[in-house]
Amino acid sequence: MTRRIFLAAASGLLLVISNPALAFGEADRKSFTIKRTDSAPVIDGRIDEDAWRFAAIVDDFHQTVPSDGATPTENTVVRVMYDDEYLYIAADLRDSDPGRSTASTANATTTCSR
Repeated sequence: MTRRIFLAAASGLLLVISNPALAFGEADRKSFTIKRTDSAPVIDGRIDEDAWRFAAIVDDFHQTVPSDGATPTENTVVRVMYDDEYLYIAADLRDSDPGRSTASTANATTTCSR
């Protein structure tokens, strides 16, 4: 009996993992359709050329810090398209106070200890 319950629970877990819609519900899932392009964009860090104008736009993001699910304090727009060879992703990530951001780097000789 215990083995059957375990197998049923494991099967249910696998079903949820393989189909996130069951875990989160359709209302929580977001999707978009990636558009195909016939002309590859120039990869130069700029997204103002015509090729990017027709890309799929994703701009309905939510922040997680300091409040999970809240409307973001900064605007983010991601554009996505593809051709026969590549998937193209461009992101316009805004920061109203970039001087406040910090970054640290590590190299191959850096060690971590507890």
